[in-house]
Amino acid sequence: VIGPVANDNTMPVIGDYVSGNIADSRGISKMDVLRLFLSSETHEMLTDDELKMRHFSPCVLFDLWEHEAATGDPRNSLYLRGMKLDKEFEFFAYLLESYANYKNTTAHDVLQILDEKN
Repeated sequence: VIGPVANDNTMPVIGDYVSGNIADSRGISKMDVLRLFLSSETHEMLTDDELKMRHFSPCVLFDLWEHEAATGDPRNSLYLRGMKLDKEFEFFAYLLESYANYKNTTAHDVLQILDEKN
């Protein structure tokens, strides 16, 4: 599993990319990651069908969780700050991730550089 998985019969679950990055950044086991993630606001937002976040890329989900861990609110992520969750957002996320791939880095690192410049 690369990212979140969901269908009408199952609750979205955290994927390998997200759990691996959280485990690495915090130095904890994937079981502890699962406990943390399931109690997070990021997970709550992910399971809200109206937000349609189950279609977000793993990079976006990890960034939301990181911002929640750092600030207490996943909405502090540049992915969500001041944006509506619509086509414009999807296009921004696509551009950001494409640029990160082109530069052989992560979207999270690109966002940190943007934060530093603003």
